[in-house]
Amino acid sequence: MAPQPSEQSHSRSWIPASAGKTGKAELDQALAAWRLLLGGEHVLVGAAIAQHTGPGTGATSRDVPALLLPATTTEVQDLVNIARVHRVPLYPVSTGRNWGYGDGRPVVDGCVVVDLSRMNRIVSLDPELGLVTVEPGVTQGQLRQYLDEHRLPFMVPTTGAGPQGSLLGNALERGYGLAPVSDHFQAVMALEAVLPDGTLYRSAISEQGAALADQAYKWGFGPYLDGLFSQGSFGIVTRATLSLVREPEAMEAFFFWIERFEDLEGAIGPVRTLLQQAGSSIGGLKIMSGHVAGIYAGSGDRRRSAWLGSGYVAGPRELNAAARRLVTRILRPHVSRLIVVPTWLPAWLDGMLGPLLATRFEGLAAMLRGARGNIDLMTGRPSEVGLPAAYRTAPPTGPLDPGRDGAGLHWYPPWSR
Repeated sequence: MAPQPSEQSHSRSWIPASAGKTGKAELDQALAAWRLLLGGEHVLVGAAIAQHTGPGTGATSRDVPALLLPATTTEVQDLVNIARVHRVPLYPVSTGRNWGYGDGRPVVDGCVVVDLSRMNRIVSLDPELGLVTVEPGVTQGQLRQYLDEHRLPFMVPTTGAGPQGSLLGNALERGYGLAPVSDHFQAVMALEAVLPDGTLYRSAISEQGAALADQAYKWGFGPYLDGLFSQGSFGIVTRATLSLVREPEAMEAFFFWIERFEDLEGAIGPVRTLLQQAGSSIGGLKIMSGHVAGIYAGSGDRRRSAWLGSGYVAGPRELNAAARRLVTRILRPHVSRLIVVPTWLPAWLDGMLGPLLATRFEGLAAMLRGARGNIDLMTGRPSEVGLPAAYRTAPPTGPLDPGRDGAGLHWYPPWSR
């Protein structure tokens, strides 16, 4: 019988052909077995599920019979076997906060959610190679804290989902971000996954006893099977090794403004040319509407230009100087304004002049807030700077959670270089 369940850490599901048709007796038997396995407090039903996940970021509601919270790979293997015996469809998520690509709710009714947020160990980190092995519940913010506490000079693969977003969930969805490497599945070097029969998948090179070599060489030997678990339907990923980018010697951010909506088309070609010619010395390049840029800056509907673009130059100082000249030469003729600043400058200005700016130069203070948030993401520091854009009205105070707050959100990232 061909495998039926599937894994995607956020928006793909483990759904057999009988999804939504599980009988009450079968479900009750599975729930009883899961409670014995995980403990009753880690098997949520009814209102406890809604309290845990919130209404979600989509317009539709879902019938979710239960939500499971395993803490180890062995527990995942056992709960998968229980689901297989009782023919209960499963839908795994990492933290359920891969905003824009999905949330903590399944895509069809009748699926039991497997929430992997309790599996939140940073298993290992090689300080020389920058190879970090994490479980699905490890968040961007958690890795940033770990790197800072151990004074390790690496960048977190940040996204606009904020500090509570899962590293692994976003990578498996082939998400991207501003800090290098921007293609997050490209940074996945090795993984392990629980298959539909409860067995554990590892790559062939790891199975031969060369686990360290497996982590250092993405492709291994033979067919590249790890890719089946990226937007795939073949297992629940319980661990992965990511390659982190070392902090560059120097880094500068550049910002450019396009005054009129109709002038955007004329700037797209030069932006593409810049990416093609500059290679990896330039990254994080994005263009957002003036309205969204105002939200980033915390200034509501304030609009200075129709479009705001940003990016960074990173690398050895000598190469940065050449890349900075390239940015100026290619972009300046096609945009209204262009500035290039060291990444430390907005934070320094805000710290030195923040109170004065807030009371006497509100516009400049707002621009600095937006620049700081953008630069945090560029430099591998998770930030909530983009999350207010998911809310039609002023977002609540405290850590933002679009799923909890029922804020509609869907991202379509066209990506080319």
